[in-house]
Amino acid sequence: MLVYCSPECALSTTTWKEIFSDSCFRKKLVGVAVDEAHCIPQWYVLFLCVFIAFYILIFNENKQTLLHKTFVYDVSCRGLSRQKSAPFRKWYGYLGELRSYIPDSCKIIVLTATATEKSRHEIFESLNLPASTTVIQQSPNRKNIKYVKQYLDKKCPLEVQFGFLINELRENGIKTPRTIVYCQTRRQCSVLFRMFEVYLAKYMYNGEDRHENRIVEMYHAGSPDNVKRHILENMRNSEGHIRVLVSTIAFGMGVNCKNVRRIVHFGPSETVEAYVQECGRAGRDGGQSTCVLFYNGLLSAHCDADMKQYVYIEQCLRKWLMSHFSCSDHLEFDFIHNCCSNCMQVCDCNGSKCKEVWSPKLRDEYDPPTMHHVACSMERQKFTRVLTKTDKRLLKQRLVEFQKDLLKGVSTETMVSCPNILLEFNMFHINQVVENCHNLFSLQDVWKQLRYGAMNMQLQYCI
Repeated sequence: MLVYCSPECALSTTTWKEIFSDSCFRKKLVGVAVDEAHCIPQWYVLFLCVFIAFYILIFNENKQTLLHKTFVYDVSCRGLSRQKSAPFRKWYGYLGELRSYIPDSCKIIVLTATATEKSRHEIFESLNLPASTTVIQQSPNRKNIKYVKQYLDKKCPLEVQFGFLINELRENGIKTPRTIVYCQTRRQCSVLFRMFEVYLAKYMYNGEDRHENRIVEMYHAGSPDNVKRHILENMRNSEGHIRVLVSTIAFGMGVNCKNVRRIVHFGPSETVEAYVQECGRAGRDGGQSTCVLFYNGLLSAHCDADMKQYVYIEQCLRKWLMSHFSCSDHLEFDFIHNCCSNCMQVCDCNGSKCKEVWSPKLRDEYDPPTMHHVACSMERQKFTRVLTKTDKRLLKQRLVEFQKDLLKGVSTETMVSCPNILLEFNMFHINQVVENCHNLFSLQDVWKQLRYGAMNMQLQYCI
């Protein structure tokens, strides 16, 4: 019999602790498997930092009550983590506790697709694995993935940064190679998704104009369960109609994504390990794939030192990434322009595609996506009205009440996609209406003044 459970399920309640303490269960337990172990170092280190800080506090207060108070703190810390807002992966940091529940004779296997030398050491320490533990390692270096990095100009409109991909979707529809766009925040996800929806218009759908037929979708931890199920089932299907998925890192772990040919990072991952893990979701069937990283100073602010170094190096991107995993294998390419964007610059094969690399960014020879001219050619309002602060405060209050009334009619239980109400009428839009209300006299004014300009304004706020 196989028993599946999450770290949260096994460690946040007393039920499983009682089961592990049962003599009959312990006698019949033959092994424990821990998957996605690369999550352990991230949350284990966070737990140790908090734990050590409290250790010092108690030590200075009263040495004799040190052990007692440390234990109480450990329990209360886990209790706070039971709140709904506690991240799921946080419980990976407590997996070392699992070792105290299982017999010493019980076998344990720990699995992950990517782990640097530092992470492996922390996994061993967290799970209290003996030095004699057998380690089986396979290089994450995959020849069919090309690594590309491109600078993101904050002044460049979103519809230009993703203009080539938008045009592909308009022209090819469901034949567009499947692409995952990773964002750092939910806000960025919403902005990018809305941008696709505006510029694709009717091309946003495969067939009828219905939410479940969207060829571009959005996924994050706050998405309704039905939306998540719809996206996961579609992405697991090689014939699924979703062509572009805009997501946070909440998507991908444990999901066998079919026929993904491109990964776009809207800002670097937090660590090298996370970046290689996310890039590894492309080309799992061996097909040639491309991973594009957009970066600038602000988007790189949250990264560790290694990732900040990565976006500026001039050497081979592949060799630099793989050096963190102690990979001694060196892949030979018939043409080095297939390795990474840095190698492409020094390639002298003079082939027809030597200097070509796929990117969602609009190329110079193409026109901007349809409807861009609408945003650029909006005329300034010729009339204005005088409004007091009290008027604006009352307007905002009425708009918020109206938004709440709209949301009352939304049922997340039957959703298979993110509702337009949450995307098209949120606090950002309400604030924009209030700020520009002196220029607004009709719904057409709202459309012209806000709809297209809002996206780039949100982008500036995001990064």
